[in-house]
Amino acid sequence: MIPTIKQADRNRTPTQQLALQRFIGQYASGVDIGLRDMLYHKEKYDRVLRTRDFSRIRAMFVTLSDSPAFMASGAFFPEVTFDGQALQDFYVQDVLELLSFSLVSSQGKGLAVFSWLEDAGKPVCERLVNSYEQLNAFDHSHALTRFVFEFLENTYLAPIWWDALHPSSRLALVKRLEDGAHPIHVRPPNCLADDGLRVVTYQAEGLIRVN
Repeated sequence: MIPTIKQADRNRTPTQQLALQRFIGQYASGVDIGLRDMLYHKEKYDRVLRTRDFSRIRAMFVTLSDSPAFMASGAFFPEVTFDGQALQDFYVQDVLELLSFSLVSSQGKGLAVFSWLEDAGKPVCERLVNSYEQLNAFDHSHALTRFVFEFLENTYLAPIWWDALHPSSRLALVKRLEDGAHPIHVRPPNCLADDGLRVVTYQAEGLIRVN
């Protein structure tokens, strides 16, 4: 795909071509680094499965009072905590720590799962989950909404819920999705802070840590 994108500078001015090629170079570098890190973590998880040694797996389950209005699943490199602290610098060439997350319906209720492999020298995911635990209990369900729309692209919405939202709420959620998908958008440290948006009615009933 990158070679095809590089042809997009045809018939543009030299200044435009230079700017476009610089952007494409940065984008390609990010893709390469992301692929490198994903392959690194895949090997770690494959080793867990081969050896059946699950001692380093860590997780937190959040039980919800009702089925969620949207569901999501994915793995990514977390950047910030819920209280606005930076976690990882994407501009440093070190391998980044990976967090997996799923939000699903289970037995008529909802379940959110944060999971990761422990790395004593890099407590990145631990810090993120700790910051979630420390939120006001009332904000736990709304914080999950911010988290999902900020970081996960593999998200499925209940049409009846989405259509019933106020237009300003839909715009706010779409903006989160667009900002998160933009290849050069830099997230502010407070992107997970409470923004006052209240678009779900279910509440978090419990938080359970594993290992």
